[in-house]
Amino acid sequence: MTANSLRMARFAASRGVKLRPHAKTHKSWEIARLQLLHGAVGLTVATVSEAESFARGGFLDLFIAYPLWVDAAKAARIAALLSTTTQLTLGVDSSEGAKRLGEALREINLSSEPQDRLRVRVEVDSGHHRSGIIPERAGDVALRLSARV
Repeated sequence: MTANSLRMARFAASRGVKLRPHAKTHKSWEIARLQLLHGAVGLTVATVSEAESFARGGFLDLFIAYPLWVDAAKAARIAALLSTTTQLTLGVDSSEGAKRLGEALREINLSSEPQDRLRVRVEVDSGHHRSGIIPERAGDVALRLSARV
């Protein structure tokens, strides 16, 4: 495992790519620490629950890989994560999702400091058709996102 972690870190570094391994596969703080030690810049997780767990473990840069449909309860959990020192990146893959995220975050009225730790990215379908907006529509989602969040 150590050799694989080192090999992947070297592979990414040699190509100028920032490594953000998906912790969904191991859900282990110890393995995640090893990955960060070897050069990962943060972790990818699948759900808000996984983000909460890794934040409790002291991991400060988390990307929730799947677009969220944010309601008031989920917005409150996101706000709680942001009230710590956690840098959180969320994805959206539709104009409606961007609108809903913006509305939910406004409802919980994040102060400026936590807002500085929130990044939102448009998820583009890379051809696997699991999630993400088709590339031709990504600009529309980005415009909606910039108007809402």
